[in-house]
Amino acid sequence: MRRLLATGFGLVPAGLAFGVWACSGQTTGAAAPPGTDASDAGGDDSSLVDDALGLQDVQGSNCRSISFGVATDIDPVELCTQEQILGFMLQYAYQPGHGVASSWSSVSPFAAGSGHAWQDDVALAAAIGAFHCGADFYGDTAASRQYDGTMTDLATVLAGELATTPPGYDGADYFHMRGAAAAFNTIQMTAAGTQLNAGAEAYALSVVATSTGTVTPPPPVAEAGAPEAGADGGSAGGPSEAGVPAPATLIGSPNGDGTISYEPAKSIMAAAALLDMAARHASDVEAGADVAGWVAVAQGTLQYTWDRARDPGTGLFYASLTTSQDPGHDRLGATSPAPDALLTAVQGPVVLAYARAQAAAVQLSLSSSPYAQWGSALVASMSTLGLFDGPTMDPLDAGGVGTPPAPPGAFLEGTVPSLGVVLTNKPVRANALMLGGFVRVGAVTASPLAYENNGLRWALDEYAPGATINTVTWGPNKSFLSVVLDPHGYVVQQAHLSSTSRDWHLAQAAPDAGALPGASDYDTAANLAAIEGLTQIWTGVPNAPPCVY
Repeated sequence: MRRLLATGFGLVPAGLAFGVWACSGQTTGAAAPPGTDASDAGGDDSSLVDDALGLQDVQGSNCRSISFGVATDIDPVELCTQEQILGFMLQYAYQPGHGVASSWSSVSPFAAGSGHAWQDDVALAAAIGAFHCGADFYGDTAASRQYDGTMTDLATVLAGELATTPPGYDGADYFHMRGAAAAFNTIQMTAAGTQLNAGAEAYALSVVATSTGTVTPPPPVAEAGAPEAGADGGSAGGPSEAGVPAPATLIGSPNGDGTISYEPAKSIMAAAALLDMAARHASDVEAGADVAGWVAVAQGTLQYTWDRARDPGTGLFYASLTTSQDPGHDRLGATSPAPDALLTAVQGPVVLAYARAQAAAVQLSLSSSPYAQWGSALVASMSTLGLFDGPTMDPLDAGGVGTPPAPPGAFLEGTVPSLGVVLTNKPVRANALMLGGFVRVGAVTASPLAYENNGLRWALDEYAPGATINTVTWGPNKSFLSVVLDPHGYVVQQAHLSSTSRDWHLAQAAPDAGALPGASDYDTAANLAAIEGLTQIWTGVPNAPPCVY
């Protein structure tokens, strides 16, 4: 906890109470050229660049916290960066009556792409609600009121998209529906809020009814040096007789031959969703049997995937599998670039799912729930593999208070053992969800790797930490938000791309192969994940508002 409060975020001196928060209504504009600061570049230059880009004055910057009349560097969830990316998305990617496009151009006139997914619309409503909650706490509601105006149209869009319960078993959709419901209730659109909560419950019940199956795993194989397979040392299915594992319930896609295909990131988040459902209905007498059933499905899935969905050598999760009696792990599914790829895009959501599962387990008084420990173990495994590309020393340990901050850091895309290669792009969505999950599980387990949160948080933020908060942006190619430059080398990036290269340039198709197609486009899912991940930081802030979804 010392590391989380003093190093992981380095924000709140011991005993300092939160004061009155404020966020100005200025645009962010461009970064100063390399080797200069904001004063060197001239205050008017940023406005001129914004005018040239056609930006409206809707993004926020220069956040301050006023405590006892003194401005302090307190902005735990990077609310003004959230305000910028959300405002820019609503301005250029949102299409009234249709919802939000999956991407939009980073080049004027910032045209929206043709792709669209209902999941993004739900996540957008949740993100607006999370931002509104934080803005209320900061004491600045000008932008949130403006963004709330989108919610009226979004309610109509979602009513059509969710008229019937969508198929699938990704628990992330459940949590986004819950977040969207809270958002609508916050702005007094209670009918829409009620519908979204009902939709979340219908989705969870659909998962139980259509996306579960029973599987008997083979006897577990002990892994040298790996965390215990289960809380009680038993098999994935619980108690067994004569060494034969008991059947387990697994969330996934049942096949006609009795096997189940599943993606661990979706299955584990779905298990967390069922535990959340159980916690919400724990005191509902009429739901007693249902609550027990949801808990059983969730616990079975969490244990089974931990036992059968990971690479025995690294402990990391594979992307997709089908149940089998194969030794070590289930049969691998089709994954790019190879079936055994171990991807941050899988580990990030899983760590956040474990954080949510742990929180629900505590509410349900489930004893010996190992989910926070499992989440921390995943992060430790990734770090051991060298996938974290950033500061590897706690600044306090390195030089004490006042030590200059280390540069931003992030996890690389992953590794492919069969090919002997490391995938060196840095995915935004995966890192954002990793940050949100690790903030929470790391606090429970007192992980010694909590300093990594600092690198991730800085990577997602537009502003470099300094003596005065939110006045100096990162220089070119230093973070996720400093990749898009104008011809003069100024940073003109206003939102997140899907990913970057290792050195914070456009994501590469392969070494010396040029940028990925669409690498310069802003990515809606990445930006919404950035808000979701940063929002989780509220769980570690004293007297925090109830923004987390």
